[in-house]
Amino acid sequence: ALTRGAWILSVDWARDSVRTGNLLPPEQYELHAFLPGCRRARLRRERGEPALLNGCSVVVQGQTKLPQSDLVGLLRSAGASVRVEHGASTKALDCALRLLSRGVESPLSEAELLDAITEARAPRVQVDSA
Repeated sequence: ALTRGAWILSVDWARDSVRTGNLLPPEQYELHAFLPGCRRARLRRERGEPALLNGCSVVVQGQTKLPQSDLVGLLRSAGASVRVEHGASTKALDCALRLLSRGVESPLSEAELLDAITEARAPRVQVDSA
């Protein structure tokens, strides 16, 4: 729902709507305090903007904390093209993610990428100065 920009509401919305006999306006029930990016993601969709990771490629290598198929599905629903590389795990990380965006490749942790999705903000790309 988040990656598609759908309304993410408290159950109070359904309960209060049933109690009043009408669908109530959803704004005051949006769970933006609990899930910071839900409003940003919804507004992005309403403005017709592309998905958060549209135009990005993510390479997944190694063992992921989330089931790998779930992580790949989430990244794809956020607009990324995803490639899974099987083989040995990387040095200190169980999972290595590489984000390729606008010609820049940046290593990211699984947590960094998931935080960016839940906050509906572009991942922070580190550019080497070397």
